[in-house]
Amino acid sequence: MIGFDMARHFFAVCVIIMHMNSSHFSHDANTLLRAIQAYLDGCVFGFFIISGIFTKFDGRFTDFFCTQMRRLLIPYFLFAWFYGLIFALLGETSILRAFIDAVRLESIAMQLYFLPLLFFSQLLGFFLMVFRQRAPYLNYIVIVILAFASVITDSDYSTGFHYNLLPMYGLSFFLGVSLSRFRNNLRKSKEMKIAILISLVIGFLDERFFDLAFAAVVVLLFSEITNLFGRKRLPGSGVVYLAHTPLVNFSIVIVLFRFGLEEELVLSFSIVLTYIFCCLCAYVVLKTLGPMKWLALE
Repeated sequence: MIGFDMARHFFAVCVIIMHMNSSHFSHDANTLLRAIQAYLDGCVFGFFIISGIFTKFDGRFTDFFCTQMRRLLIPYFLFAWFYGLIFALLGETSILRAFIDAVRLESIAMQLYFLPLLFFSQLLGFFLMVFRQRAPYLNYIVIVILAFASVITDSDYSTGFHYNLLPMYGLSFFLGVSLSRFRNNLRKSKEMKIAILISLVIGFLDERFFDLAFAAVVVLLFSEITNLFGRKRLPGSGVVYLAHTPLVNFSIVIVLFRFGLEEELVLSFSIVLTYIFCCLCAYVVLKTLGPMKWLALE
């Protein structure tokens, strides 16, 4: 499903931009950076939507639980403790503190929170699917409840590990679940178009819904590429998401400044080079892991 893979890569680049550090740039460059970030703030919603589309709620609960725990929680703790060790060696934290923060789902690697939240969303989805035959519209009821909960639990941002954002993340995931039967042709889905329109309307009350609409539109547009190229794949987005830590961004920015480049060029090149570096990491990691590539979210 190359279109959805490309959407994942697009959202991964958005996350790279969201995590660009501002301390190395002037006020004008930071103003530009914040303006760009404001439009990309809801990129994580896109990951939840795509995950909802492709999560299969079948088999026994114990099998489903173990499969999703292996795919999501093991990579989460592995990378959380790995980054914790690196930052401990740099004197930014202690190994014990990094371990505790990871268990509390507050890893020092700020991008990792998505994995346990997706895991809990999937478990909730499995339980709800048990009652779906008796209540075929249950998923839509859950979406309405989560939309209402999102409005009354306002937050200043559309990304990050904030308890006020949990309903929005759940809403994004269950929107994807409702679209799963249209994964081969989202354009035929009335639910997708209705969700985008409703999100735009609610956005006047809660700007985070504008971000949700943006994420849904991106998924819809990239899904059209799948219709052109069939079942070809573009792997690596998982590694890009895991490997793009601000530590990588910082290092690239510092090196570029030493070449005497203008701030705007440093900002642009650092984003591109961070993505290229992470893609190279993805190539090496996926070749090395082989059948264990699930450790890299593939």
